Amino acid sequence: MESMTTCESLREEFSKVRREYFKENARFCRRCKTTKHKIHLHHIRSLMDGGTNDFENLAPLCSTCHSEWHKFFESYVTFDEFLEIPNVKGLIAVWRLLDVEQYQELTPRQLKELSLKAWELFNVWKNSDEYEPYDASAD
Repeated sequence: MESMTTCESLREEFSKVRREYFKENARFCRRCKTTKHKIHLHHIRSLMDGGTNDFENLAPLCSTCHSEWHKFFESYVTFDEFLEIPNVKGLIAVWRLLDVEQYQELTPRQLKELSLKAWELFNVWKNSDEYEPYDASAD
């Protein structure tokens, strides 16, 4: 683990690095590809664990995906594996379309592709005249 002095100096340097990063790179979430939410710049290897502010150690994540990483996945999967897991909104859309047995047969890549398509379709449906909000208590 790096000393607090090193971490503190890297944190101070980070706001400048963040501005530079977004001057050179598009503002979209590396996981769900959205551009509509606030984009955070995530350290793949944390500063406390010896990570750096080098661009290779930074990944843009929307606020939802960034929160999901730290709340649910950080201790269980690698960051690259996390990028292949659909976000919660995508999973909800998939679960509305599939039963559990079908869901378990899909590869992570297939699930991600399906969840993105399902979310896209859900948003189209939500904006249609036929939309009725899902009521989980009715199940």
